[in-house]
Amino acid sequence: MYRSHFLPRFLGVWLIINGFAYLPELHGLLLPHYEDVVSNIALPAQLGEVVFMLWLLSWRKGADSECPSF
Repeated sequence: MYRSHFLPRFLGVWLIINGFAYLPELHGLLLPHYEDVVSNIALPAQLGEVVFMLWLLSWRKGADSECPSF
């Protein structure tokens, strides 16, 4: 994702961080009294999926009928 020319570099980095944001969510299962704290910290990173979805929708509207060459 980071080296791809398909999407902007900041979005690739955000998706990588998003993947690592799911790891602290396991602590919420193991230590339930810290679940609220961990969720508040991980939420901004997990919004990368929503931003990626919106980017895909906006990219498709502005794209020609052909796919970009890689």
